[in-house]
Amino acid sequence: MIDICHSQGELLDIKFNAKSHVCLLFKAGNMFNDNMMDLLIGSSTIGWVSNLKYLGLLFLSEKHVEIDVCPFLHKFCASVNAIFTHSKFVHENVKLCLFAPFCLPLLTYELNAVFISRTQLNKLNAAWNNVYRKIFGFKQWESVRRTVSVW
Repeated sequence: MIDICHSQGELLDIKFNAKSHVCLLFKAGNMFNDNMMDLLIGSSTIGWVSNLKYLGLLFLSEKHVEIDVCPFLHKFCASVNAIFTHSKFVHENVKLCLFAPFCLPLLTYELNAVFISRTQLNKLNAAWNNVYRKIFGFKQWESVRRTVSVW
C-alpha cells in the first residue's frame, strides 16, 4: 500500500516526507519483536516508535494504546500556580472566574475525542478539585462537594 501511495504521489507530483511519518509499534506479549522490518516510502525509511505525539496528545502503546495525561497535568499546574502567584489578595469569585477559562481548557484539551481510563479521569478531577481546595482553604482530605441541608 505504501508503494502504491508513493507511485500515485509521484504521478500527482506529491512527495511524502518519511521524517514526518512513523509506525506505531504495539507490544503484545510474546509476539513482540524488536527487530521489525523497515518500511520505505520510495527510498526513505519510516521509523518505528512506541510513543507517538499527535495533535498535542501523547499516545503510549504497550498492550493497548493509551493517552498520557501527565503533560495536561503539568501545564495545568503551571497555569494554576501562575494565577495564584499574581492573585494573592483577589476575591475568591474573581479567582474562580480566572481559573475556569485559563486553566480548565489545559486540563481537558482533546479529551472529548479520546478514551481515557477511570484512573486517569480521577487524576484530572483531583487536580481540578485541588484548585477549589486552595481557593477556599479546604484541607487535602476535605471534599469540595458541600451537602446542602434543607431545614
